[in-house]
Amino acid sequence: MEAVNKILLVDDVDMNLVILSQIVEEMNFVPLCASSATEALEVLRNDLPQLILLDISMPDMSGVELCKLLKKDVFTRDIPVIFISAIDSYDQMAAALEAGGVDYIRKPFTPENVKMRITIHIKMRNMQKEVEDVNKKLNQVIKKQMEVSRNRDRIFAIGFENMVMKKDVVSKHILGSESGIARIITQAMQFSDVFEEDITESFIQDMEAAATMHDAGLFMMPESIMTSKELTAEERKLIERHVFWVDEYLDIVKLHNNEFNDDYYDILSQVVKYHHERYDGSGYPYGLKGKEIPLAARIMAVVDVYEALVNDRVYRKALPVEEAIKFMVDGKNTLFDPDIVDILVKIHKRFEK
Repeated sequence: MEAVNKILLVDDVDMNLVILSQIVEEMNFVPLCASSATEALEVLRNDLPQLILLDISMPDMSGVELCKLLKKDVFTRDIPVIFISAIDSYDQMAAALEAGGVDYIRKPFTPENVKMRITIHIKMRNMQKEVEDVNKKLNQVIKKQMEVSRNRDRIFAIGFENMVMKKDVVSKHILGSESGIARIITQAMQFSDVFEEDITESFIQDMEAAATMHDAGLFMMPESIMTSKELTAEERKLIERHVFWVDEYLDIVKLHNNEFNDDYYDILSQVVKYHHERYDGSGYPYGLKGKEIPLAARIMAVVDVYEALVNDRVYRKALPVEEAIKFMVDGKNTLFDPDIVDILVKIHKRFEK
């Protein structure tokens, strides 16, 4: 814990420590004295001063090297370090400041100069701490507001899903277990060397919520098309338009709602618009391929097809899980991102739980 009204003096010349001690005492500070870098580190284990006056030339370790160590330590990195040295060299001064020093006083020094520098840098440090405290409080407020906004967006997604689910029995197969599958797969991706840097907790939550709306545009389809066992070319083209309808609606919602969470909106828009793209470029609506397809959409493509295979549809019965997994594996690098399919293969038994 930082010790208020204490200044650490580090110098291997006893007389310098005596003089500097008198100066800081006149300023109502308590001097903590060390005659070497080793002693200084020992003092810092017990006391964290407001400021350090540091000599450069010392027997065991130079002041520059000591300063570098202090700036790497989370407990001492923010303590202002003023170098005080008889070395009158531009290169040495540059090295001292580059190591993290805030100022450089040349010996011989005057008490007035030392007092002025100490006063300036302690005031600057106090102002910096005030700004840090304000920023910390602001970040806490922003975090709470983002969580409120994120929850509101999820309620919007679930509400839209519920509206779709009321349409007819067929629509129950449009939306449903995909959100749970998306969550489990995305959680597993956190532990993959391929995806660990891309997957955060907020991404997992947003992906789970977005999955509930991935095919919500089908709600706008005529019931005759949704219950048809065989589609005409015109009907298939119409169905392919469903990826745009929800996305257009989301644009309107975002335009009229400044609190709509941007990160969630981006993931939701990607899932809705691109989840029918295929890894080899054979999908729709844009024919994107490989990593051109956003990650959220590549995940949703795997989730969507797997969920469809293992559940009944109006045009066929559900496949056994083993056959569905074989279909997914056969689709690696053509239909699906191979790394996501590999994760599906490893964890698909968790879906049954």
